[in-house]
Formats: sequence, structure tokens, C-alpha cells
Amino acid sequence: GTPFTKSPLLDIFDSNGCSQAALELLEGNLPTGLNATTTLILKQIQRKRQPIPYEIPFKAMCTGFQKWREQTTTSPSTKHLGIYKSLVNAVKHNIKTTIEQVNNIAYTENPSLQSPTAQKCLHIQHLLLNLSIRECHTYKRWQTVHNFLLEKTPGQPLISKLRVIHIYEADWSLIQKYFVAHQITKQAAYEHTLPPEQAGGRPGRSAIELAISRVALYEIIRLQHLTAAVLYNDAKACFDRIIENLSNIALLAEGLPIQVAKLHAQTFHQIHYYIKHRLGLGTQPHSHDNPLQVYGAGQGATDAPGRWGFISDILISAYKSLANDAIIHSPLDATTINNKIAAFVDDITTLLTTNSSMTPYLSLLLQRDAQIWERLLFTSGGKLEIPKCEFGLFRWNQDKLGRHVLNDSTTHHLHITNSETQHLSQIPQISTNKAYKYVGVHLSLDGSM
Repeated sequence: GTPFTKSPLLDIFDSNGCSQAALELLEGNLPTGLNATTTLILKQIQRKRQPIPYEIPFKAMCTGFQKWREQTTTSPSTKHLGIYKSLVNAVKHNIKTTIEQVNNIAYTENPSLQSPTAQKCLHIQHLLLNLSIRECHTYKRWQTVHNFLLEKTPGQPLISKLRVIHIYEADWSLIQKYFVAHQITKQAAYEHTLPPEQAGGRPGRSAIELAISRVALYEIIRLQHLTAAVLYNDAKACFDRIIENLSNIALLAEGLPIQVAKLHAQTFHQIHYYIKHRLGLGTQPHSHDNPLQVYGAGQGATDAPGRWGFISDILISAYKSLANDAIIHSPLDATTINNKIAAFVDDITTLLTTNSSMTPYLSLLLQRDAQIWERLLFTSGGKLEIPKCEFGLFRWNQDKLGRHVLNDSTTHHLHITNSETQHLSQIPQISTNKAYKYVGVHLSLDGSM
């Protein structure tokens, strides 16, 4: 029911996001007749680099299997990761004498009849991978995926609190990992084309870095007695709500070969999921097209973090163009930042500052920003997890000695319209001395931690 899953966007971009209109969008030709939010999102999608080669180099395939943790559960067909790692190690063993030779291992690109059997097997696997991409062919064993259902709260197997993990074939996962995580994401990070506001799933970024910067930001706000408002958002099951056509378009803009995008979309619609549990394997599979159309890359897909990351980049850029400013001046020099939004995967925090100390005005500004983010998220296929959302206000009073103290009243609420149901949802205010768990760290507005 979200915009990219129905007409007119589904007709324009197809379900795979590889239509002619999608390619024209990358060159700046926007479709007409769309609503303002959708148009704003599409404006953020521009081709940033030319497509990379669609063939996976032989050495890259071997390195990918070699560095992959063997404890990772893969391959319902039993052609699991350990088999590939054994082949790679067998090839290495024949020349393994010193550390220098191991580090500079040179895999033979063209095996001869005298090559070891392991080398020949790896080259057959390499040929099969590149053939599937070139010919857009989904192997039958790729179409079977096992689902594990893990309890989010141990001992409470509530249906609404189960984490669904997808177990894919190892070689299919390698294709996605190579192109999305190892090539496109790293190249974008190297070229500094990624919005700095998203710290999740990016080379050189971490959750603790984001938490520390947040602590420093709140400290500066308190030192300067700024009037500000902060909103903690949470995107509901972000990996499970990724829309195929939008995510493919976002990746094509970053240089994903169109052959890989088409193969991913085709495989996506041919997969059958079987629930695996302690009593065995379920006999009734479900798929993305039966009985109703469902979406999502899902947890366990090696390209899911990258797909969500590039979608969130688009949403962050769109949000920054509309939201109120969050101007922060350095207490030491003339440095100024506009810190409107910060994110770690699906944990998003928005901030605004104002010269007005009137609480109703501050709440109104924050409510406007909250509605902007909710509409952007819904348009992309996502959904706001309202029970996990809270907001806080930096407001100041003077005590009897003339010192500035935080106003701790929590009498206000935000009311935003749910874009799916058109019903009002209420976001509660958090007290200044109550800690909010943000990327694993408990933060409070008054600094009491």
C-alpha cells in the first residue's frame, strides 16, 4: 500500500526498478504528476558514478569465501560455506610456505589440466556465478530459503516479538555482499558521497562514535543554554520493509550493474521460504507473491544493510531540505554546524533549535519536523514505530539565584498523522532526567546519564 508498490510508481518503474523511466530518472528526468513528498525523494536520486563491471573477479570470489566466518549458517541445499572455504584453503595449501606468500597469494585465472582439483572446482563455481549474472538466471537451489524465528525477548515467544532470520545459499549471498557491501558502499565512502548523518553500516563509522558525539552535542546545548527540541525515532523492521524497485534505483545511482539489479529482482520473486524449527522443516512454503504481495530484503540478506543504508541516505537528504534548522555554535571558535538529523541504521534522532523560549511554539516546530520524517519514511515503504518514539525539550528557567535550570515539566505531546491509516498518533515527552537508550548508551537531556 505504500507509493512504490502501487500505481502510478509501480507502472513507471516496474517491480524491479530497471525500467527506462528509472534509467532516465538517474539522469535527472523526473516523472510528472506525483505528490510533493514523492517528487522530493526522487529529486535526491541522481547517478553518482558509472556502473561497475558486472563480473566478479576470480580472486575476489576466493577472498570473499576465505574471509567469511565459517560459523555463519548458510545454504539450505547443504552446499554450505565450509565447502567453499575448504576449496580455497586447499588451493592455498599447495603454495603455503611463508606468511609473505600467503598474504600475496596469486590465484591462477586460467587453470590448466595440471591444476589441482580444488582449483578447477573453484573456477567452475566462478564461471557459474558470472553466467547467472550475465544471463539473469536464478539457479533452482537459490529459490529455497530457510527461516529461523528467534525470540527478541528470551522465554516469551510472542508472534509480534519474533525476529525472522533468512538463511540463503552461500554463493548467492556472496554476489550480494560483493557488489553492495564490498564495492558500492566502500567506493561511496572513499569518494565521500555518503551523507555523514548515517553512521550505520559504513566503513570507519561506529555506534559509539555516534553516541559520544551526541553526548558532546547535549553538553554544548546545556553550556550555551540553547532552546532546543530532540525527537527519537525508530523505523519499524526497516530491513523487512525495503521495496525492491526503490532500493534497486538507489543502488543503480551508486554504480550497481543493471544485470545484478535484474537478477536480484527476479530471484526475489522466485524464492520460497520454509520455516525451520526444532521439530524439522515446515512443509508449506510462502513467497513474496503468494497469497499477497509482500516485500523486504529481511535480516540475513548480506545486501540488506547496504540497501537500507542508501535508502536512508535519500530520506536524510530530503529531510534536511525541509526541516527546521538545528544551529549549534562552537563554544571555542567560529565553527557552526547544522545538526538536523543523525542516524545509526534505523535509530534516527532529529534536532531543532530556536531563539523563542515559548514551549507551544517549540512543540509546534518539532511536530512539523516529525510529520515530515513520517511521510518520507512511509513513502519509501517504511513505517514509524510509534511506541518507541519519544521527544525531549531543552527549555530554561531561572532559579532564585539567577542560574539557568532546565524546565522539567512533561505536559506536552506531539500529534502526527499516520500516513497509512490517516489516524492521529501521539508521541510522549520524556523527562529531562530520564535516560533514553540510544545505540546502547543511556542519554538524558540534563547530563545525569
